[in-house]
Amino acid sequence: MTIAPFSEPDEHWAPDTIVLAHQMLARTATLVLERDEDGEVVLDTPPDEPAVARTRAPWARGPFGRIATDAPVPRAAGLFALVESGTVRYVGTAERLDRMFGRPGIGEITCKDCADPRNDEVCRLNRRVTAEARLGRAIDLYVLVTDSATAAGSRTSRVLKALMGRRDGARHDTRELEAQLKEATGGAWQLA
Repeated sequence: MTIAPFSEPDEHWAPDTIVLAHQMLARTATLVLERDEDGEVVLDTPPDEPAVARTRAPWARGPFGRIATDAPVPRAAGLFALVESGTVRYVGTAERLDRMFGRPGIGEITCKDCADPRNDEVCRLNRRVTAEARLGRAIDLYVLVTDSATAAGSRTSRVLKALMGRRDGARHDTRELEAQLKEATGGAWQLA
């Protein structure tokens, strides 16, 4: 009996939820990058101006990609985990998850973002996600909504609450949870 080699690439699959430090995070989306007609990731490197900002940190130099999500992200505060092939690479928090993973966040990096130390995280994450996409790897976004009042009208938030068994709208201590998740995962993209 001859078995023909499998020539099609594996379809991306990720579980609906993951448990980190006894907390259930729900898969919300996969991060996708803008690609050209040949399927290559479109790269953007900030111009040499301002030179001072570009020498501040290596991640402020790019290259960056334009990142979007393949599904809506909750308009709420929460914790997030970036997962590649089942391995947690990064854990963080955001006051507005939809902004963090949209154009004002890691979605599109500007020269102004590169010059502002407050935007180090978005520059670093964009650069990492872009590098993974160039290697053909998918990054999944898992979230734990910590402020359900912000997302009260969001369909996504109702789904997340149902998946996580949270119907009471209780607030979590976000910083404490973030520390627990970081300790439990030791994500490779975390700064020491």
